[in-house]
Amino acid sequence: MSNLFYFSFLSGVCLLYFGVTKQRLFSNYRRFLKIKSKEREKNALFLRFWNLFYSQSLGLNKKWIGVALLCILATLILNHLFLQISAVLMLFVGAGIGVYGVSVLRKKEIANDFESNFPKLLVTLNGAISAGNNITQALNDCSNSIDGVLRQELKIMTKSLEIGEDPSKVFQASYQRLPFKSYYFFLTALLVSLKSGAKLKEIISRLSIADTKAKAIEKKKNAMTSEARMSSKITASIPFFFLFVMKFVSPENFDFIMNDESGRYILYYFLGSELIGILIIAFLMRKI
Repeated sequence: MSNLFYFSFLSGVCLLYFGVTKQRLFSNYRRFLKIKSKEREKNALFLRFWNLFYSQSLGLNKKWIGVALLCILATLILNHLFLQISAVLMLFVGAGIGVYGVSVLRKKEIANDFESNFPKLLVTLNGAISAGNNITQALNDCSNSIDGVLRQELKIMTKSLEIGEDPSKVFQASYQRLPFKSYYFFLTALLVSLKSGAKLKEIISRLSIADTKAKAIEKKKNAMTSEARMSSKITASIPFFFLFVMKFVSPENFDFIMNDESGRYILYYFLGSELIGILIIAFLMRKI
C-alpha cells in the first residue's frame, strides 16, 4: 500500500505540473477567438487522441502504436522488478504514459516539420500576393508548392474558405491543429487583411524577417544552454541508474530501501529531492 501511495502521489504532482504548463496554450486559444462549448471540447480531445494513431490518408500509424505498446511493456516490467503493484492498475498507467509519450513525440515531429516549411510558405505567399492573387488563391498556390503538415493544413483552409465558411472559425480550427506562435501571428495577419483590407504583402514581409530573427535567437539560446540542460539531465538520471543497478548487484540493500520501514525514508528522501530538483530546473529553464 505504501508503494501505491508514493507512486500515486508522484503521479498526481507530475500531472498537476504538466496541467499548469499546458494552461498557457489554452490561454492563447482564448485570446484568438471564443472558446467552444464544453461538449465540443470533449469531442475535440477524443479526436486528438484518436488522431495520434490514425489518419484518413495513411490509416493506422504502426510507428506510434509500437511506441505506445513499448511504453506499456516497459511499465509492466519495471513494476514487476520494483513496485510490484497491481498489474491491472499498471496497465492503465502504462497506457497513459504511452499516449503521453506518443503525443510528445508527435508534437515534436510536427514542430520540426512546421519550422522547416514555414519560411518557404511566407516566401511563396508573398510572391503569390505580389502577382495579384487574392488570399484564397495565394494559399491554394502555396499548398501545391510546399510539403508536410502545412501542405495538408493549407488545403483544408482553402477548401473551407472557398465554400464560404467564416474565416475566423477556419483560422481558429487551424491554429488548434498547429499551435505555434509564428503561425498565430500569420493567421492573425490573414484575418486582419480579410476583414479590413490591410496590405498583406508588407505584413508577410515583416513577419518573415521577424521569424528569421526569432529562429536565430532560439538557436543561440539553445547553444548557450545546451551544456547546462545536458548536465541537469545526467545528474537527475544518475540516482535512478544506481537504484536500478542495486536491484541486481545488491538485492539485500535494495530490499531494505524498498520494503523496510526505515529504508523507505531513504527512498522518500531520494524521490522527493529528485522531484523538487527537476521542478526547480524546469522552472528556471522557462525563464531563459
